[in-house]
Amino acid sequence: MKIIIIALFIFTAFYASADKKPYIIKGTSGLKDGIAILDVYSKNADTVQILDGKFQFTGSTEGPRYQSIQVLPGRPARIILEPGEITVSYTKEEGYRIGGTPNNKRLQFMDEQIKPYYDKVADLWKKYNAAEGEERARLFNECEKARDEKDAKARELIMADPNYSGFLMMLPTYRDETAGVVNKYLEQFKAFTDDESFKSFADFCRGAAQTDFGVKAPDWTRPDEKGKMVTLSSFQGKYVLIDFWYSGCHWCRKMTPHLTKVYGDLKKKGLEIVSVSVDPVKDEDKWRKAMEEDAAPWLQVWDAEKKLPGEYGVLAYPTMFLLDKEGKVVEKIIGFREEPALRDMFAKYIH
Repeated sequence: MKIIIIALFIFTAFYASADKKPYIIKGTSGLKDGIAILDVYSKNADTVQILDGKFQFTGSTEGPRYQSIQVLPGRPARIILEPGEITVSYTKEEGYRIGGTPNNKRLQFMDEQIKPYYDKVADLWKKYNAAEGEERARLFNECEKARDEKDAKARELIMADPNYSGFLMMLPTYRDETAGVVNKYLEQFKAFTDDESFKSFADFCRGAAQTDFGVKAPDWTRPDEKGKMVTLSSFQGKYVLIDFWYSGCHWCRKMTPHLTKVYGDLKKKGLEIVSVSVDPVKDEDKWRKAMEEDAAPWLQVWDAEKKLPGEYGVLAYPTMFLLDKEGKVVEKIIGFREEPALRDMFAKYIH
């Protein structure tokens, strides 16, 4: 019996590894010596020495999957672990260039195509932070326009690449997309349903579909800061801004003074704001302290179990949804907004 069990174990182990194929990562660095790391964020990270400007990793993989690589002291970079010879070059001046296998070549191409758009956004954001008054407001609008151009370019590249490289490029961008676009992504990349990242993406798609434009937002009941239960549907007949935040979110709290000024003018015209904190139970004191410090003059509710972000497709903070008088979503806003941008948005609906 032992012989049969041992034989079965050996056969099973062999069969499980049969689908895995070898890969080799050949790297060059502008540094003569140092350290390179594969699987940077894992406890099982693989570390090799850089000798005479070269380093190498070997192993096996079942197919394409996301991985991280880092040449110290540089920052980590994305790489697609797949069978074949993968090439990595790194210099302090130019950063990483990754190629060799088909998916890595495509990913490098897309990164090169999108880089000018990221650079434009970063440059405008730097100027915006240094500006004041009307110039600051003008530059913020320029930043938003540049972000829209970047998103459009990314969307174009992703839709043209149904491979794992396109899937990987999609992952940091889909949270800013409409339900219509993410559903196209869902169909395009269904070959990667076993990928852990795809599962998170699919969960987001379900939430995004429930908060698409023109869809009645999911109803909920949550306690306010005094423990009184608040139900979203009780606000029907008014425009409602649902504001997702947490106490440690710098940009969430930075936006509060801007929202406060707008709310002071629009409350009498039928606007209500409901801030939904996703601070966990362990951070209750931080949440209460943040509310006291920020003194927002609208309703605060607490979602300590963090269930509503999943139902609403929220992955970043702050995220806001503007609902019309029937409770239907008319606007979704991700990220910080200053007073002029908020006023422009509300002016389309509240007069």
